[in-house]
Amino acid sequence: MEAENVVWEARPSNKLYLIDLLMGVAAFILEAVMILGAGVLLNYEENFKPYLKLSMMEIIGIFFAISFVVIVLKMFRVMIEINSVHYKLTNERMILKRGILNVTTDNLELYRIKDIAISQPFELKLFNIANVILHTSDETTPVLKIASIDNYEEVMDMFRSNIEEVRAHRIIETSVIEKGQG
Repeated sequence: MEAENVVWEARPSNKLYLIDLLMGVAAFILEAVMILGAGVLLNYEENFKPYLKLSMMEIIGIFFAISFVVIVLKMFRVMIEINSVHYKLTNERMILKRGILNVTTDNLELYRIKDIAISQPFELKLFNIANVILHTSDETTPVLKIASIDNYEEVMDMFRSNIEEVRAHRIIETSVIEKGQG
């Protein structure tokens, strides 16, 4: 029996930071334009300023501060999401570790993988990253999503070749055992 070797290790792509940042900035710009447009349409200076005692620029400044905090919190969430997941492919199994304080480890034997698929939503396609989806015969993990991976085609090929190797080795072992019992 040969030793188990690590074939590939990774975390979700750091490009997720950029995706969240760009989406946050785009949302901020859109909301700022909407506030300015609403202020002009509603004639803010005449109708609301006497009651709110804030100029339009002060309102936009407050909005900017709130939006900045929201964008920073989203970036922090993405940082935690990226750093709390670790993928490891060996020549015998797929190991998925999730969590920072409470760590959960899933072990999936490669011979249980029935199908491999690629999922590439628009925001991932922009940055040439994708999700690798493993459909398995494992009862506890029927579908395993390896999220936001760079070089996803190479990873899929690594899975395919290692799965075929494990299955071939398993068939040989099974036939040797059956011949020995017969």
